[in-house]
Amino acid sequence: MNKTKPIVVKKWINSGVIGKIFSQMTEVNILDICDTIIEDSCSREILGDVLFQATNGEYYTVKVEAVIHKVSKVYAGCVIDRTKINQGA
Repeated sequence: MNKTKPIVVKKWINSGVIGKIFSQMTEVNILDICDTIIEDSCSREILGDVLFQATNGEYYTVKVEAVIHKVSKVYAGCVIDRTKINQGA
């Protein structure tokens, strides 16, 4: 079985509103923090009161979740440049 290696932070460029950050954070650490932030800000504020009943008779809503996504070098360069500008570099 070929398992992929977990993502581990080497260096933070910009942490946004994540807050407590440290190098060597794993994707699990990051997603846990992001899920807490999203729960605190409430998915309802983003999507409104979503509620539906499925054919099985159960009720459901929609939850907003964080996903780690690989970005292009162009996107990374833009964020790095904005971060430098915001930090006065």
